[in-house]
Amino acid sequence: MLADKSSINGEFKVASVRQSNHDMPVMHYHDFYEIYIQDEGTRDCAIGNNFYKLNPRDIVLIKPNVLHQSLSSNTHSRTVIYFTESFLKKYFSAEVIQRFIGAFQSESVTLSSDSYYKISKIIRDMKKDSDLNSDNLIFAKFAEIFVLILKSIREQPTASLQSSRVAAESSVNQGFSPLIAYVHENFLSLTSIDEIASTFYVTPSHLCRTFKKLTNYTIIQYINLLKIQKSCAMLHDTNKSITDIALDCGFNSTMYFCKTFRSLLHLTPTEYRRNIKESISS
Repeated sequence: MLADKSSINGEFKVASVRQSNHDMPVMHYHDFYEIYIQDEGTRDCAIGNNFYKLNPRDIVLIKPNVLHQSLSSNTHSRTVIYFTESFLKKYFSAEVIQRFIGAFQSESVTLSSDSYYKISKIIRDMKKDSDLNSDNLIFAKFAEIFVLILKSIREQPTASLQSSRVAAESSVNQGFSPLIAYVHENFLSLTSIDEIASTFYVTPSHLCRTFKKLTNYTIIQYINLLKIQKSCAMLHDTNKSITDIALDCGFNSTMYFCKTFRSLLHLTPTEYRRNIKESISS
């Protein structure tokens, strides 16, 4: 099973959604930035190797090509802002872009009531401007939102929603279970399904059924997703060779690594790295 790749029309999009009992069926990724704002209700969210329990006024910042998935057993509403790097380059200087992109290292922040109110009002205005195709107004309002987010990050330098990670008592039918958390924490060293089954005192067959029910993936598929996620980060952040990255990400064969990478992301590791360099230089 592939990881879903999402897309947007154009370089910028704002969307507000209200749903009940909505689960993303599979992990997905996209090649643009995402600002996710929890407006009402709660939602469990996995981003890369981190888990979050999102409450109203919580924000998560998702970088391009990061695998993520969210689910909720209640009625909730959220607002999401999507934008591409080309959108940033169209309106902002290189220095400002670095500040914006740097904020995504924080990955999560809780807004004060005042900041949340201000951002909500800006988004409402932005939607009206979007209907009028007022690009310059949208860019200015986007900058206002980011200033408020950066302010919140500065005010909470050590704050992290990871303290609200899904608790160990989460059941199969509510939230992400300790089983998935265990796989996230140990995916580089896991060698067999039996090893995981013995840790949770269940049979391998029961483990596989439970994991498939939770994630819509087999355990092997999910572990490979996590390994490829790590390899994407290394291709972006390091100059290591493809062979070294394959080994660091738990693949014993470079050929199998490249095959798995291509099957999930529809391009080779070399093509992925080339695209990153071209994006930076453009």
